[in-house]
Amino acid sequence: MKSILKLSLAVVVAFTTLAFTNVSFAQNLKIGVVDVALVVESMPEAAQGEKYIKEVSTKYQDTLLQMQKNLEEKVAQYRKQQAMMPKDQQTKTEEELQGQNQQLVGYQQSKFSQGGELSRIRESILTPLREKVIAAIKEVAKTEKMNFIFEKTNGSVLHSDDKFDITFSVIDKIKRGSGEKEDKK
Repeated sequence: MKSILKLSLAVVVAFTTLAFTNVSFAQNLKIGVVDVALVVESMPEAAQGEKYIKEVSTKYQDTLLQMQKNLEEKVAQYRKQQAMMPKDQQTKTEEELQGQNQQLVGYQQSKFSQGGELSRIRESILTPLREKVIAAIKEVAKTEKMNFIFEKTNGSVLHSDDKFDITFSVIDKIKRGSGEKEDKK
């Protein structure tokens, strides 16, 4: 954890040093770090959301296990009776077992896959939490007159003053640069 914090701070220092050549200007910057995971853990609604997700996940898991158990029982029963069944009955039973297996796989995918129901529930709980955290970060940054706020564990920028955003200058430079290359040809 300390090495991650040191790395994050090193990134902040390097970014500040490289991005701002005017030393006196760089000394006036106010930079903060936030451990977003710790903030989220402290929120009561996060604990409630996690509890709900676990309940739903357990319910889905129990249903899936019951479906698997039923399928396994039917497969075992089929194997015991297979030798005594006529061919058309064997084919029909095998098709039913395959259909039941496809239902099981479909249920598992619809509930547990990325983009599945459990994922959508998690996202519906996390989105308002994220929005609340970002709003609080921006408010604290404004109150404390901070220019940059970084995520403590990975160094990503959570807030920056708009005056430091050079996106459109970069776009303009690229457009002008590509125009100059075409003129030289």
